[in-house]
Amino acid sequence: NNVLPARLGDVARVALTSRQPGLRSGHVLSSLLTERVTDSVTLVAGFVLISPFLPIPDQYLPWLHAAWFVLAGLFVLVVGIVLMHRPLTRLAQRVAGTRVIPGNERVRLEARSFREGWRQLFSRQHVLRIWAWSWMAWVGAFAINYLLMRSLHINAPVTVAVLLTCTTNLAMLIPSSPGYIGVFHAAATLSLLPFDVASGPALSFAILAHLVNVVPVSLIGAVF
Repeated sequence: NNVLPARLGDVARVALTSRQPGLRSGHVLSSLLTERVTDSVTLVAGFVLISPFLPIPDQYLPWLHAAWFVLAGLFVLVVGIVLMHRPLTRLAQRVAGTRVIPGNERVRLEARSFREGWRQLFSRQHVLRIWAWSWMAWVGAFAINYLLMRSLHINAPVTVAVLLTCTTNLAMLIPSSPGYIGVFHAAATLSLLPFDVASGPALSFAILAHLVNVVPVSLIGAVF
């Protein structure tokens, strides 16, 4: 993902991992989807928790209220999906049983593998571990952004570091340039401007944070 554009790294991840013995593409795809869901929910939850404590000037409050309305709509949508879980599951089973899935037996096997992987990843024995690891990883990301702000003498509270992590990573979910160049920098800079941070230091933070997040991981990936 740090090298290929348009999130083609996710495609490469599925293609390469599924070559391992005993792993199907459907199972790998279900784990990738689980990761994206847990990351997105964790970031949105982090934003919701810190948003009442952000020192936002009055002229930016309408943006915060708009974000709350969007999140409320997403929450209603999720509740509706949960309430419709059983009918949707029965429909999926009926579709699988009638072989409506196009293609040959390989396609049906991959679809079954995806369904089984998704079910296992959200089973009671796995769900706590998945969410615990997700929160631990993101708390580390919050801490890194806070330390980077302090190193550049940006005297913003830790809630702003959480906001930066949420906005930059949610922006990177959108397919864009290799290494998210431009998208990351715009999200980080615009997130700092409302908190009395000048454009120069804000852009400096964006460049430094991008290097810290991309270069070490890319070098480690190249070694392996």
